[in-house]
Amino acid sequence: MAYNVATLIQKDAPMSDGRLRIVIRFTGNAGEPQRDREHYLDGATTALSLRQWCIAEADRMGSGKTIATAKAVWEGKASRLQRAKDLGLTAAQAVTDQAALDTDVNATYVAGYI
Repeated sequence: MAYNVATLIQKDAPMSDGRLRIVIRFTGNAGEPQRDREHYLDGATTALSLRQWCIAEADRMGSGKTIATAKAVWEGKASRLQRAKDLGLTAAQAVTDQAALDTDVNATYVAGYI
């Protein structure tokens, strides 16, 4: 999974300080969502430095380091809790773990999560 195509999709008029704002769209090779990133070109920007920025940005996006939202974390816990309840386990440790998870899911719920 990697972002391997960078396409210029927007180029604005030069700014008053001489910089030029561009937007680059990154596309992956395994169904990753397209991601747009803005970048500013100035008098020191070269084709090589822009290419290196694109490569670094693609590597950063494709690193697999994602930050889950609080809602996504809660949904994962709620899903595990529902699976545990569906299993109907009666072992003492399973019951204890399920009770702890139930407490956590209820304590971390925020209006609008469901």
